[in-house]
Amino acid sequence: MTLIVYFPSLLLGIFIHQQEADAVFMWVAPPPAWNQTASADIQTAVVRVLNGSTNVRLNWNYVLLDGQSLRYTVFSIRYGVSDPVVVGDVDVNGNPTVYEENDYSTRFTISSSSVFSTLTINTVTEKENATFQCKINAKWAYNIRLEVAVPPEITHISDDRTVNNGDVVSLLCNADGYPAPNITWTRLSDDSVVTFPLTITGKKDEGAYRCTARNGYGSPALRDVFLTFPNPPEIIKPKTVTWKITSGESAFIKCHANGNPSPQYVWRNAAGRVVTTDKHLRLHKVNDGHGGNYTCTATNIMGSANFTILVKIASTTSRKPTASSPTTRDTPENEARTTTSADSAWIIMGAAVGGALVLVIIVALVVWWMRRDTTSGKEAKEGDHLQEGADQNIPHYAVVQKPQNGKKKRRPGEVLYADLENSSRQEMPTVTTSENPLPPIKKPTPYVKTDYAEITHFIKADVNGVQAPDANANNSWNENRETIM
Repeated sequence: MTLIVYFPSLLLGIFIHQQEADAVFMWVAPPPAWNQTASADIQTAVVRVLNGSTNVRLNWNYVLLDGQSLRYTVFSIRYGVSDPVVVGDVDVNGNPTVYEENDYSTRFTISSSSVFSTLTINTVTEKENATFQCKINAKWAYNIRLEVAVPPEITHISDDRTVNNGDVVSLLCNADGYPAPNITWTRLSDDSVVTFPLTITGKKDEGAYRCTARNGYGSPALRDVFLTFPNPPEIIKPKTVTWKITSGESAFIKCHANGNPSPQYVWRNAAGRVVTTDKHLRLHKVNDGHGGNYTCTATNIMGSANFTILVKIASTTSRKPTASSPTTRDTPENEARTTTSADSAWIIMGAAVGGALVLVIIVALVVWWMRRDTTSGKEAKEGDHLQEGADQNIPHYAVVQKPQNGKKKRRPGEVLYADLENSSRQEMPTVTTSENPLPPIKKPTPYVKTDYAEITHFIKADVNGVQAPDANANNSWNENRETIM
């Protein structure tokens, strides 16, 4: 019974203690820290972040009192005075869920603990220029209004202008950005801050004026405007007033002048005829008719200025070669730039002839080498053939004595022939005389080595091989004999 009596009292005590614990919620960050005593009492902190920033964390820090616990956290976003839209939530176990609506799941990540809750913006854009809220246990809430800062950018500025003494000038400079940029003007000649309208009092007011736009985020935006007094043209004259141009070449002659307003240009030839109204004179493929004086005149409302140059045309036949190439020599300022087709033609012709000669030499070397290899191979083949079949290539007869006289009609006995058909035998070859001389062999087959005897030693030899004396033997035999080849 005692338990029944005291049990309702225990529940009532726990309930009262819980009410006392939930009577206040202590927020620590964003600063300043404050205590929330009623769910409707919601404060808002302002945080600025640069557009394009990544992984920007919005942190809500708090201190849980005795008896308090973190059961449920909800994150929401609100634009202007519209109703907040839930981005995601974290349950009592700390599991986060980011909703798919409006690409929240790709734009944000969330987390929550007993110390702080965080919403992370993956990449800051102007869509994040809104109010974010963190609500604990569906009761305690704190807002952070995110202001997306945009660096300044100048969108409009006054044009350069010409001024005179006594003029009142107002220069305009507009810039965008968030927060709204602050604009200042500075005269660069003395680095002094200037306010407009400005009264022109002399040359000190001439020069550049700079507009600077700042809002504390990113780099300042800068643009310049120039105020100038009128000035007559002043020509920047070239270092030389004579141009030598080879016939057939082209020339480009500069004419430049300072002045305010910007001057207009006219080129005239020696006869006073207008050649061009361009700033620079261009002469293409000149001939003798292009020679003479040319005058450049620069003019504005304040006056004019001019200078004259002399163009000399040189014949291609009279041009002498120089030690330096036209492409590598130093070119004075404002010198006529010339080009020639004759030099290019000679270079191309020389390259073609040189290439042909190199090709002929290469072909000749290749042919020589191929013939050399073919001849060497053929000689080696024939040598091998002769070595293997020397017996078959030995001629059957050979001339062993030339005629004694130069008569056309040859008598029997004057030319001797040795029968070499069976030269492998050891006995002496048969030597006979022919009644009618056989025609000599024009190109007998060569062989490597021949062992022979002077056949005259065996003429008229007896059967025993003893030589019989020959009274009619010619003593000039040794001088007229030939070897067998």
